[in-house]
Amino acid sequence: MKKPSTRPAAAFALTVCLSAFAACGNPVLRVMPLGDSITNGTGSNDTAGYRGFLWTFLKSAGYDVDFVGSTTSNPGTVAGMDVDHEGHGGWRIDGTYGGNGIYEMLPSWCGSFEAPNVIL
Repeated sequence: MKKPSTRPAAAFALTVCLSAFAACGNPVLRVMPLGDSITNGTGSNDTAGYRGFLWTFLKSAGYDVDFVGSTTSNPGTVAGMDVDHEGHGGWRIDGTYGGNGIYEMLPSWCGSFEAPNVIL
C-alpha cells in the first residue's frame, strides 16, 4: 500500500503559522533553512533545493522574508532570492564530525546573525 503524502498536512500547517504571523502586522519573517544536502541544494536542478520554491511561495504571498544562516553556497536561480542557510551536506542531527551534529552546532551558528522566527 502506498503511503499517503504528507504535503497537504505540511502546507496546511505552514498556512496556519503564516496566518498567525501575518496577524502581527508585516514584520520581517526570518527563516533558517536547516539541514543536510537537501537544504544545501546539492543535486537539485537549480542548486537551491526546496529553498527556491519556499522563497518564491513566501514572497508571492506578500511576506518580507529574510533567510538566515552562516552559509551562502548553492544560491540557485531564483531572481532576488536570499541565499543564507544552514545546509551542510552529510551532516546529521546526532553528530557526524567530531561528535558534533547539527543540534550541537546550532547555538554557535545562531550567534552570527539575527535570531530566526522559524527554523526548518
